[in-house]
Amino acid sequence: MPDTHAVYAEAAAEQFDATPTSELFDPESVPLAIPVRVEGSVRVEPEPGRTLTARQFLAPVAPDSVQVLFDDPRRASATLVALDNDLLLGVNRGDPIAQWPVGVPLVTAASGPLWVRAVGAATNVTVVTELRAR
Repeated sequence: MPDTHAVYAEAAAEQFDATPTSELFDPESVPLAIPVRVEGSVRVEPEPGRTLTARQFLAPVAPDSVQVLFDDPRRASATLVALDNDLLLGVNRGDPIAQWPVGVPLVTAASGPLWVRAVGAATNVTVVTELRAR
């Protein structure tokens, strides 16, 4: 009686050949342009790029504040995270309008300014901003 394990192993080895051939994927052979058929005039523009910046601030306690976001119409989004204590948020230096808890990311698509101050003791604030190219 033949050894079935050996028979299966031999059959599997015959079906799979791991030697490189021209049939395998070659990234150099992939064209960078996609062929299309154009009927009439067509205008093509590349998608605008985006840039990310990451900064860290030390938010002081009242009555001081620090401006972490400036008025920028190119801003697509901004994410803030307080690392040590809660934050008081405001759109100007003097009047905070909201309290934000420590460790919870605040994501905003607003393009206006943002001022922060810490609750209790000074805290580190990380700000990641995504800007549109145009």
